[in-house]
Amino acid sequence: MAVSNGKLLWASLKNTRYDLMNRDMVGYSFDRVTEKVTPELISAFADATNDRNPLYTGEKAIAPPLYLSRLVFPMIKEVLIHKDLHMNILRMVHAFQGFKWHSPILPGDELRLEVSIADLKETSAGELLDLRGAAYRGDELVAEAFASTMVRAKKRKGPKKEKQPAPARTELFRLDIPLDGDQAMRYAVASTDTNFIHTSNFLAKLSGLPRTILHGLCTMAMTNASLSNHLLGGDVTRVKGIEGRFSNPAFPGETLTVIGFEHEEDNATAFEVVNHKGKGVITNGVFRAS
Repeated sequence: MAVSNGKLLWASLKNTRYDLMNRDMVGYSFDRVTEKVTPELISAFADATNDRNPLYTGEKAIAPPLYLSRLVFPMIKEVLIHKDLHMNILRMVHAFQGFKWHSPILPGDELRLEVSIADLKETSAGELLDLRGAAYRGDELVAEAFASTMVRAKKRKGPKKEKQPAPARTELFRLDIPLDGDQAMRYAVASTDTNFIHTSNFLAKLSGLPRTILHGLCTMAMTNASLSNHLLGGDVTRVKGIEGRFSNPAFPGETLTVIGFEHEEDNATAFEVVNHKGKGVITNGVFRAS
């Protein structure tokens, strides 16, 4: 079931009267069969994330790893506007995202996706909704997704935590990611995530933002491509997972920097993505490969 922008806007306005989400929704789950993955959709997604990897074209083409987000997003949106959840979408931000890949997504795939609400909890900053997803090709587990969204509290509860100094880490490299001025609009079309905070300055400001922001998943897709190119020579078939916390928004037209660090796990690299002011856009990041 596709969710229109009109339904999203209506749910956003209707749910402003709710202070808390419905705890009875924990455990709610459903499944859907995705649209067919096509070479045209793969190409559009790769172009929208400035990812020119040759593995996405030709007879043995595969989809970019983060193409999974296009398949999952309609179901996530369906959860967020569910009439019984009572989510105040105007105060919602994407807090965390993680992916695990077991097999590449291929042209012609029509995957079965399962999505569930894993947890709902209050924090000093607001309410945190944890979502889980899994994609199957027949009985084969292709990929998993983990996401958290935060509904910001109107007033922060409890004393503000003192910011602890970051532990010393060994920096390995820095990679720049220039964002195009129309990056958000192109990604909105390619991903189907046309949420107004990415497409309308007026409605983004109504949500408390200075202007439209780039999708967190677009930032993550571009980060994944940058790390794959640097660490794996572009062989995205070796990518096993990526995760990170969305700490601050990125804006179209700016340049982001990926900073890589040593990680205690084998075949893993810690990273963070910062903007031109050095503020973390994605923090606590981990990239895993075979």
